[in-house]
Amino acid sequence: MFMIVSSPNWILMWVSLEINSMIFLMISNKFSKSFSEFEFKYYLIQFLGSSLYFYSGVMNFSYMLFLSLMIKLIMIPFIYWVITGLKWMEKKIFFSFIFFQKIGPLILIWEMMVFNTMGEMLFLILNFLFSMMSGLKKIFINEILVFSSVNQVVLMVLIMKFSKSLFFIYALIYFFTSLLIFLIYSFMKGSMILIFSFLLISGFPPSLIFFSKISFLIFLMDKLLILIMILSITTSMFFIYMKLFLNHIFKKKKLKLHSVNYSHCLFFIIIFLFMLLG
Repeated sequence: MFMIVSSPNWILMWVSLEINSMIFLMISNKFSKSFSEFEFKYYLIQFLGSSLYFYSGVMNFSYMLFLSLMIKLIMIPFIYWVITGLKWMEKKIFFSFIFFQKIGPLILIWEMMVFNTMGEMLFLILNFLFSMMSGLKKIFINEILVFSSVNQVVLMVLIMKFSKSLFFIYALIYFFTSLLIFLIYSFMKGSMILIFSFLLISGFPPSLIFFSKISFLIFLMDKLLILIMILSITTSMFFIYMKLFLNHIFKKKKLKLHSVNYSHCLFFIIIFLFMLLG
């Protein structure tokens, strides 16, 4: 990541992205030897994104540059190619894929500001909506986190378009929250992990993301960008209502709570808070 930030031109940035992808593939192969299909699909997607990135740099096509970075972020529809291999992936590799592998392309979007046309806005809005609808259909926590990650990346790119300082704050809080979720998954056991993880990625209190998202919505109101504000709120609400399926997940997976009385009370308090704020 430091190579991407310090690179003086787009060619060195491209080389830095390729090095990052190769390192991820080597680590994935070391820890998850059974995921050869995932690694092959991931390599093809990254190769496509890299080819478009290089071609757009030579021809100076800003729209193609934006599309190449979206491919390297593995946004929809490309996420559907690899999601089947993510269900049982080793935790370290999984969280590296959905969180830390996003940093490089986001830095390039930040530095190049390749987001200027209505076509790019439409692409982001479609990713907003499809990530929401796809997440509602999933019951595995890994799959839900993947589509939540897509949703958050879209929101970060939109924030970046209107305010770089607000994007920096939001991205910092988001990646800190991502690290916290990873630590919870690594050191906590049981179904309470599901509740706490959903609480962190919900974007509503007491989640840390809540405060930066509120700032963004206020900023959009000041700029009279009502459509984006409504989409942002609506998407957040759908991800909140998705949490109502937790009870169904518990029954289907036959999970047992560590402390029945305390855990059930906490669960219903959280759900009530989500419904109240929604």
